[in-house]
Amino acid sequence: MRTVFGFKESRSKLKQNRFFITHFHPDHLGLVPKLATNRSFVYFNRKDAEFLRHMNTYLSKLPNFARRNGFPENELREALKKHPGYRYGAAGSVEFTILKDGDTISVGDYLFKCIETPGHTSGHMCLYEPNQKIFVAGDHVLENVTPIISLWLDEGNPLKEYLVSLDKVYDLEVNIVLPGHGGIFKDLRRRVEELKEHHWKRAAEIIKILKKREDKCLSNCCENEMEYKS
Repeated sequence: MRTVFGFKESRSKLKQNRFFITHFHPDHLGLVPKLATNRSFVYFNRKDAEFLRHMNTYLSKLPNFARRNGFPENELREALKKHPGYRYGAAGSVEFTILKDGDTISVGDYLFKCIETPGHTSGHMCLYEPNQKIFVAGDHVLENVTPIISLWLDEGNPLKEYLVSLDKVYDLEVNIVLPGHGGIFKDLRRRVEELKEHHWKRAAEIIKILKKREDKCLSNCCENEMEYKS
């Protein structure tokens, strides 16, 4: 209830407020149409804005993509209906002020630099304040969970982009990390190293599974060939 009352009390102050949205997922963008006014500025990245504009086109391609990769089309449609992104997505249009990599946002004594960090979404963007060494991480780097890296279509390589984006922020001098979920933490480099190690381990596990399946298929083929010759 305190949160609700807080929004009500500060509603007048929100009319001219500025919003920086790291990416298009509904737990970050979903309430903006209700909070922003025609006097607000909503800072956003170009790639995610383009995805939202063409979202119906992307969604129409999903059934074929799922079917080619062994996911039943009817189950996909049911999963989409129940997906939080579908149910709680932003209702209403928002006029974005588009930012690109290297742009800056001035807030009082702070000057934040925009850093494009694709992976979690194709346009995910973080903020970095070099003087105070503050890193607004969004969902790019989380302390206690691994950010989701998903592939919805046969386009791009989000995991590769994510690993490159981790390297991109690794050398930043950071005293405090402000993530989109979970608590504030300090050691950005340690967490980046942990996330990279996690993905390399998982990739190795997948390769091992595929290798076993390949060896089994080759063995079966050889047995069948010997039976045929005999």
